[in-house]
Amino acid sequence: MNEIKYFNPGQFISKRALISSVIGIALAVVTEWLIPFLGIMPKFTDWITPAVILFTISIIAITSAIAKNVIASIVISLSASLCFYSPIGNYTSGYISIVVIYLSVALFTGIFATIEMSGKTALTWIGIVFGLQAILGAAINMLLYLTNSFQTYYANGVYNISLGNPYDSFPFFDLIVMIVGLIYMVVFILLGRRVHSSSIENKIREIIGQIIIFLALAATLAINIMFNETFTQETATQIIGEDNLLFINHVFQKTTSDNLAVFTLLNGFYVLPIAGMIIGIGLALIVYQRAQGTTGTLTFDFEGSYFALNIPLAFVLGIFSYYWYQLNISEFYLNMETWYVLATIYTNLLLINLIVVFILALVLRPFLGRKK
Repeated sequence: MNEIKYFNPGQFISKRALISSVIGIALAVVTEWLIPFLGIMPKFTDWITPAVILFTISIIAITSAIAKNVIASIVISLSASLCFYSPIGNYTSGYISIVVIYLSVALFTGIFATIEMSGKTALTWIGIVFGLQAILGAAINMLLYLTNSFQTYYANGVYNISLGNPYDSFPFFDLIVMIVGLIYMVVFILLGRRVHSSSIENKIREIIGQIIIFLALAATLAINIMFNETFTQETATQIIGEDNLLFINHVFQKTTSDNLAVFTLLNGFYVLPIAGMIIGIGLALIVYQRAQGTTGTLTFDFEGSYFALNIPLAFVLGIFSYYWYQLNISEFYLNMETWYVLATIYTNLLLINLIVVFILALVLRPFLGRKK
C-alpha cells in the first residue's frame, strides 16, 4: 500500500478518500440542507445560542480526518457549503462565511490528521498553533475594548457582557493573555527540542490526554451555558443593526424569533484560546504516547480537528472588516458590536461539534486503525 500523503491529488481516487468523501457529502446534504429545508431542526433556545444546532462541522472534521487527502477535504467542505440552506432567505455574505469556516476546519483537520511528524515537531506545532491563537484572541478583544464597542450594549440594557478588562482602564488582561500565549509557545518549542523516550505499551498517557481534551471541551461549554446573558431580536437590532442581525440569523440562528447571547464570565475571545491551551496539554500527552516520547513519529488522526478553533472566526472577521468596506471592495461589513455575538454563537456551535467529534472518534478509531 502506498504511503498516504495529504497533498497528493492522485490519492483522492483511493478507496479510503473516495468513500469518506461520498459519506461526508451525503451526511452534509442531510444536516446542511434537508433538515433546515424540512424545518425539523432541534432548538435549544432556553439554554444556549445558536438556537439551532447543526452538526455539519463534526461531519466535515471526521470525514476529512479519515479521507486524509487535500482534494477530499476541499470537496467535502465545498459540498457542505453548497448545501447551505437558511429558512429565512439567501444572503451572499453568509455563504462566503460558511465556505471560509468549513474549508478552514476541513484543511486544518486533514493536514494534522495525515502528516506524519516526529514527536519533537508535534510538540512545536502544538505550541505555535495554540500559543498564536491565544495571542490572536486577546489582540481582537483589545481592539474591541480600545474602541469602546461594548458601550452600545450598555446603552441598550445589556450590562453583564464580559469585557476581559476592568471598565475604563488599560486592557492589561488582554496583555496578560498575550503573554501567557507567548510563554505557552516558547515552553512547547523548548520541549520540542528535548529528547525523551518512553514505552508505547502503557496507554496511560493517551488516556489521560483524551480525558483532559474532553474536559476542556465539555467544561468550557458548560461554563458558557451557565454564564451568558440573552437578549431579544429587537434589542439585538438596536445593538448590532438590522443588516448584521440578518447575517447572524441567516448563518447560525436559522430563525428571526429567538434570543441571542453574550458571555458573562469568560470573554468571548478568551474562551477558545484558553480551551485550546488546555487541549494542547492533552495533545502533548498523546504525543508522548504515540511517538514513544519524542523519539518516534505520529499522526494526530482525529485530534487534528482541535487545531482550527478560533482561526476560522478570525478569517470571517478579517474578510468582513470595515477596512475592505471603506475601500469599496465589500458591500457589507460586520460592525464591532456584532463580534461579541458572533464569537458567542460560533464558540458554542464549535464546542458542541468538537464534543461530537470526540465521541465519534472513540467509536470509529478501533475499526479504522491508526497510522503510526
